Amino acid sequence: MKFALPALTIALALAAPVLSYGNDVDCSAQFSALSGAIDGAKYTNDRDPMQLQGKVTEASGKLALDKYADSEQKLVDISDKVKALRDARKPKIFDDTATLSNEIEAILDAVDDALTCIPGGLDSLPH
Repeated sequence: MKFALPALTIALALAAPVLSYGNDVDCSAQFSALSGAIDGAKYTNDRDPMQLQGKVTEASGKLALDKYADSEQKLVDISDKVKALRDARKPKIFDDTATLSNEIEAILDAVDDALTCIPGGLDSLPH
């Protein structure tokens, strides 16, 4: 049951009706990729990935309401949180070096991709 809640969060985020917008902004692929990247990383606790997935859902919801700046901020918050987890004295997020993959960079890249999808989001890229 440990994985049921994150899986449910992802399913709700991906199935939410906020992924297709009346303003022709459709970032569903970018938000789905971000959700998958978050799910693909290794964490020291279950709380952090759930919080990150919640921010994806919030960003999507804000975008559906044409609140671009709010959506951008949620995405920047994700990037900041991932960097804080990575850079902590005792890191709380890890890359799976056994498969030579880089899950942390995948999350940060997915945030950048989602930001580029949002009108005006290029100005918010966290560099």
